[in-house]
Amino acid sequence: ELFNEIISISEINKFNLNYIFNELKDSKRTLLFGDIANKIHPIAGQGWNMTLRNIFSLIKVIKYSENLGLEIGNDIFIKKYLDETSLNNLTFATLIDGIRKIFDVKIDSYAAIRKNTLSNIDKNSFLKKNFVNIANKGLFI
Repeated sequence: ELFNEIISISEINKFNLNYIFNELKDSKRTLLFGDIANKIHPIAGQGWNMTLRNIFSLIKVIKYSENLGLEIGNDIFIKKYLDETSLNNLTFATLIDGIRKIFDVKIDSYAAIRKNTLSNIDKNSFLKKNFVNIANKGLFI
């Protein structure tokens, strides 16, 4: 009943898949989160998922540092956090770039292979479950 009448529909738009990976070099007591750290467009939710994984890693590093009596935010803390997140973020960025490249190819025979492959993945519950799991939780969490 809430959606009885659609007033207007915009034209269908398309956006290129892209990934912006900002990394602080020599960061003194500074960490980046959210879109300023990792911007993924337009893969719904993946930037948010990465942000949540990074926050989870930050919490782990805070607990680790507190248990050792280390100062939160010092160089050792920052290095531990970056060690915890950098490989996962770089791997994820590479996968996003690979997905973008797969869909950039406009050759008909390649498109048919791509469609067939994606259809087969969709039908394979094991692969599908694992791809969804990686997208939601990351590779290392």
